[in-house]
Amino acid sequence: MKQLNLLLILILALPIFSKGQNSEGQMNDKDRIAIGINFPDNLEIGASAERVLESKLQQMVSLNGIGSDGENTIFYLEPSIAILTSNVTGGTMPMKAIELECTVELKDNITGNSYGATSFALKGVGKSDAKAYIQALKRINPRSTQVRGFIDRSKVKILEFYNSQCGSILSKAEAMAAAGQASEAYCMLLSIPQISMECYYDCVELAKKIGKENDISKNACGGNVAPTEAQAPTTEYEADASDANITFQLNEKVSMNYVQYYIFGKKLILEFNIVNSDDEEFEFVLNQLTRNIRAFDNEGVEYSATKAIVGEESFTWNIQKTIIPDTPVKFEIEFEKPETVKLIEFNLYDNVYKVRDLIK
Repeated sequence: MKQLNLLLILILALPIFSKGQNSEGQMNDKDRIAIGINFPDNLEIGASAERVLESKLQQMVSLNGIGSDGENTIFYLEPSIAILTSNVTGGTMPMKAIELECTVELKDNITGNSYGATSFALKGVGKSDAKAYIQALKRINPRSTQVRGFIDRSKVKILEFYNSQCGSILSKAEAMAAAGQASEAYCMLLSIPQISMECYYDCVELAKKIGKENDISKNACGGNVAPTEAQAPTTEYEADASDANITFQLNEKVSMNYVQYYIFGKKLILEFNIVNSDDEEFEFVLNQLTRNIRAFDNEGVEYSATKAIVGEESFTWNIQKTIIPDTPVKFEIEFEKPETVKLIEFNLYDNVYKVRDLIK
């Protein structure tokens, strides 16, 4: 059986900055709400047009601060197409002209309820029905105020659902695991956003249990959530402030060494050095920065890392940087305005690192 990897933990106790940051922390949590995409069997617009529509739906969620791509999220967007008019144009090269209405609806897979929808009136012209569909669907603007308003309303309704229906989520996950759908249940549990903190931790605990009792593939969650978030560590390190050196060993030859913390204005910055003692270059990769490096204050409000700087290059989401041999590279992690720091969580290369009382 495969055990689950827990998030790596760096525990700090540091009162800093001013109060009044709860709303910002909550907005960071909201931004990580996961919404999947589901295509009904009766859409019948052709594979190429479906790919165009799928791309538009993925852009809707990713450009408006939420996650997508997972097949086992609790909430999903489901499109439907209504053909309003369909004509053949005249001339020496007749073309197919269509007018359609594309409706995108937000649903959950626990109750099947709908939580709102938005519709687009679209026109397209092409040599065939399929090409006319493609031209019409390309007119959807994922950055429009219409889409932004729909997604913002959806976030509020999703959070209300998590606050009231957590028991139903846990029951469904247990039933799925018992029916041989352990990976699906596992990924569904890990799609819960941390803003619904009590439900989130209940779901993580159940995910750990399911992961211990079943073989969960590392690719199970389809990119929507990292399966390592609830898995037991392959390696665990623990240190405290009395240690002369605090080092995160990324592999046998590459380490991440803590240097210092400092406060710059209303920002907390942690500084590390990444050292590659191998003979070959090392690709330092950290996907989804805001998911994998987070701080919690004494009230349990979460603050995501807002920026990372590796060498001279700045990152706000996915990090990829080549670390050449024998040349330490500065790695800075920045947080915005936490009032206090009780806990910082890292998730690096399936390892858990615990450093206690690092900052006095």
